[in-house]
Amino acid sequence: MMGFRHWRAAIEKMPAERRPLYVASEDINQDVTAAGPFYDATIDDALSPLAKGFGNTMPYGFLETFRDDIQNGTLPEVSWIIPPSAYSEHPSPSSPTQGGWYIQEVLDALTSNPEVWSKTVLLVNYDENDGFFDHLPPPSAPSHNADGTLAGGSTLSDDAMAVEYHNYTPATSSQPAIDGRPYGPGPRVALWAISPWSRGGFVNSQVFDHTSTLMFLEKRFGVTEPQISDYRRAICGDLTSCFDFVNPNKRAIPDIVRPQHQG
Repeated sequence: MMGFRHWRAAIEKMPAERRPLYVASEDINQDVTAAGPFYDATIDDALSPLAKGFGNTMPYGFLETFRDDIQNGTLPEVSWIIPPSAYSEHPSPSSPTQGGWYIQEVLDALTSNPEVWSKTVLLVNYDENDGFFDHLPPPSAPSHNADGTLAGGSTLSDDAMAVEYHNYTPATSSQPAIDGRPYGPGPRVALWAISPWSRGGFVNSQVFDHTSTLMFLEKRFGVTEPQISDYRRAICGDLTSCFDFVNPNKRAIPDIVRPQHQG
């Protein structure tokens, strides 16, 4: 909940002319323009069309709108695509097969217009690792020992590091009580950076987190996101290392020698 509140606060503080012009989802099924409100929580108004869209009773509309925007050259500079739960790859309502189909549809739409695709990157983010994905201990901000001392350290000030710890009053009774523990970073999750400028199928070993997507937008559009902490900026990259804008095709296809079998 803290993350969603920061996201909403960041959007509300952003000048209207700099807000993303397009937020689309089959769950939400709404195109938002700079002339209207950027955020409208589904649960705020049960009579809102958002509530109907959230219930996934208006399927397929978003992908067609998305395709039309691509073909007509009206796709905004930044688009957020939120799939319905059936295609989210989350256990129970979805599966990797359904999620893969959805991503395939998005990529087919983007690549159908070479002019649009030539200047597009699709960033596919996941919100969790499904429990057993990572075999390495997760990174973390320095933790506090039982006596209050730090297990580790940071060159940042105490004030700058304060936001990395759970010292906030829970919004609901179901949330964890204040314990002073670090929020993370935590276990690794997948991120795909798909574009004509990230060709090669390589694994980028630089440290990123979910704020890296926002830092990438900062770099690309010259904006500033005040909700990103100094600690995250210090340890996490802005995703630009995923791309090669000078020689995107420099990785040569390796020669594969056919094995010789002796009879």
